[in-house]
Amino acid sequence: MTGLTAAGACLAVRAGRGQETDSTRTSTAYSRAEGEGGSAGQRRPNVLLITTDQQRKDSLSVYESKCCPVKTPTTAAIARDGVVFDRAYIASTTCTPSRASILTGQYPSRHGAYSIGTTLSPDAMKVTDLLGRAGYVNYAIGKMHFTPVSTRGKFESPPNVLDEPFWRSFDGPYYGFHHNILLNRHSSEALSCRMHYGVWLKDKGLTEEDLKEYFRNQQGRWKIPLEFHPSTFVAESAARSIRDHKSRHGDDPFFMWMSFQDPHRPHVAPAPYDTMYDPQKAPYLGYREGEHDGRPEYYGELFSEPRKFSARFPGNKFGVPCASSAGNAGGKKEEALRKEVAIHFGMAALIDEQLKKVIDILKKTGQYDNTLIIYTSDHGDYLGNHGFLSKGFPAFEEVYNVPLIVKNPGGAPAGRRSGELVSLVDLAPTVLSLAGCDIPVAMEGVDHSRSWQGKGGPVRQSLIIENRPIPRGFYQQMLVTGGYKLVAYMDTTQGELYDMQRDRDQYDNLWDGPEHVKLKREMLIQLITREPVKKEIPTELTDLSVQELLKVIWKKMHAEEPVQPRTSFS
Repeated sequence: MTGLTAAGACLAVRAGRGQETDSTRTSTAYSRAEGEGGSAGQRRPNVLLITTDQQRKDSLSVYESKCCPVKTPTTAAIARDGVVFDRAYIASTTCTPSRASILTGQYPSRHGAYSIGTTLSPDAMKVTDLLGRAGYVNYAIGKMHFTPVSTRGKFESPPNVLDEPFWRSFDGPYYGFHHNILLNRHSSEALSCRMHYGVWLKDKGLTEEDLKEYFRNQQGRWKIPLEFHPSTFVAESAARSIRDHKSRHGDDPFFMWMSFQDPHRPHVAPAPYDTMYDPQKAPYLGYREGEHDGRPEYYGELFSEPRKFSARFPGNKFGVPCASSAGNAGGKKEEALRKEVAIHFGMAALIDEQLKKVIDILKKTGQYDNTLIIYTSDHGDYLGNHGFLSKGFPAFEEVYNVPLIVKNPGGAPAGRRSGELVSLVDLAPTVLSLAGCDIPVAMEGVDHSRSWQGKGGPVRQSLIIENRPIPRGFYQQMLVTGGYKLVAYMDTTQGELYDMQRDRDQYDNLWDGPEHVKLKREMLIQLITREPVKKEIPTELTDLSVQELLKVIWKKMHAEEPVQPRTSFS
């Protein structure tokens, strides 16, 4: 593979309102497919990357759910034409770092946008830059969240998001995307109806008074008509862009990131989606009495003494982005949580219904067969399970294990299900490979293209997840293998080790078990070496004890301390 430096690879988004140093799309890049003897006339695939925000994978019918039958026929149809991955994991636990890892193919410790409230550098290496240089037209539709949404003066924050004349004229470029139709935040929040979405609503006849009425951070039933819903806006904008691309660019390939802001909290949906599922049948695990006793003390504090947990990390002006406590819910509190789960599933069903518009236009314009479709989410949601809400620390599957459905272009084996490990950091290099582009050595993800096409087996035996919610003081790293999950924390010998085949809900922490010392050492070494495939253990690590290996990890964690501060909570 040919390595490219970040400076040489990117068309950088500079300071200002989305300006780049060079917005010209070129088609002079070396094509690996042609360079290796492929046909110069062979059509490169379009790429449609679909992401949701904070979606639990069991809200899709292709995944096992303890709820009544889940109604998501569009994603099910995509799955019939492709492959469903059961063990896809995020690279980090909140929106900005996870999305930045998708865009860059790098972990947060490398790309630098380690938490919400941080900014992905305009000079970061991005898959959009590399595809653009290879002749792709890049589209960003929906929520990107590459910069803070609550830091005054940032591109995705006030006052810029409120500048309607600017959004009426702004098309791009932005982070390597040539064309942009954007919104941000979540569902009924007051500022979520701005940017391009606000222009669209105004053009449909809504007034400022209407926006104030519809966007008041409501929960439960949302009185907004479906025709004005943000998921409708995202789907219709994507469908229109695909249609227009075909008429303007013919068979030139496109890369489109289509990003829904749902089903993130607040959980709110118009009828009938708010009552589509029975709360009493919702997949609600809740809290098992005493379940956090055998875990690191962070768990008990976050669950029962959240102020004590926050007090561990003084000087963090904007708090510690992590899960919040749902407590030992019962009675009316459990009833309210179950209703949230049911509405979360209803919001996912609404997304699925709107997504059909995009799939239909791909088929109508003759582009479906030659389009790589990827469906995933930036992270999940605890939804009350284990006594927690939202995302971030702790370390349960509800947040870290996300949906991943892939439809390959051009006759790849369909209707498959895979248990192989995939990280969202792998999406960028795999897309580049399928597009016939070289993969820069600076990308930390691995190429799954042969596996996705049914031509090879799994390429990962393990993957890493990073969670640094604050610049200093708390850092969690996780190693997931075929059978186990290990979680290490900065500057503490407390940790977690779970047998994921026997104990998927992670009730039995094996960290302190003497019979698991050998396994724990092996996994700690893998965490240190960060190798996605099995290789020989470095000799300098082979004789170290668990305590000594933890010290090596702590040293690496401190060495990765970020340069940029968090400038707001989100």
